[in-house]
Amino acid sequence: MMTHEYLEFAKKKLLQDPELGRAYLNNHGVIRFREEFVREKKISGFSILKRSLVVRKLLLKDVVDNIILVPISTIGCGKTTVSLSLSFLFGWGCVGNNTIEARNRPYKFAEKVLEELTKKPVVFADRNNVQKFQRNQLILHFLRKRRQARMIALNFVNNEASLENIRKVTLDRILPRIENDQGSDTGLQKDRAVDIMDDFIERFEKLDILGWPDRNFDAVIDLNPTLDSRANLEILVEGLRSIFPKLITKVPTKEELDVAFSSALNKSNEKTKSTFPERFIELPHGMGQNSDATHVANFPNIKSPH
Repeated sequence: MMTHEYLEFAKKKLLQDPELGRAYLNNHGVIRFREEFVREKKISGFSILKRSLVVRKLLLKDVVDNIILVPISTIGCGKTTVSLSLSFLFGWGCVGNNTIEARNRPYKFAEKVLEELTKKPVVFADRNNVQKFQRNQLILHFLRKRRQARMIALNFVNNEASLENIRKVTLDRILPRIENDQGSDTGLQKDRAVDIMDDFIERFEKLDILGWPDRNFDAVIDLNPTLDSRANLEILVEGLRSIFPKLITKVPTKEELDVAFSSALNKSNEKTKSTFPERFIELPHGMGQNSDATHVANFPNIKSPH
């Protein structure tokens, strides 16, 4: 096992250089020490990643609370419907970026997620997080203020080659909503929706679990935005149960999933109708990428953390 190999390597090095050992105990040279181990053992980054994810998954098997679900998606991927479905199924929390108003929106959104996490074992941070600086803002905020939180990336866009197909599918979902909004200038709203979708895709930065900040996620669940939200809901529930077997002790039945999804779809459509002109407003809000963003239960399958 990698841990045993590392300990043997460390023992040999520290015997060779006692001064190195004293520095190591004071947290000096830790990264260099680890990099030397990697070079000596000729371990690839992907191999390290695979082993790291296995270890992380083992560490999560007993977790039943302090879980934050962080989607990485474009608009129209169905994340809000999925988040509301989870809320109907399990009574989990959901914080929508569109509900946050006024200045310092990124900071207030992250704070609201943490506030909800004091009441619920799991909270869905309903924001698209298309760029790394947005994910960095959330991750740093959560690490600073709630280190025990576990962050799970919901990777709705996991294949760059499929972005054009995603654009087509999501626009096919969004444009009919505008047609049904009789109080708006549908032509203008359609043009705006297309422009915003193109902007999201242009700014999109794919998940990179070998790099910063995405390597801080405790686990990743891949979803497919070209599937309907009901299918992604089932994939997500199964993925979460695999990671957190003591949180979801029994997977909901197909009928329970159908009922929750139908309820979520109705609620999502109501929210869309009432807030559609603003629903696409997303970061940045007068905030450049170099800004300091961190400044500014229905079924008995869930074990309560209390």
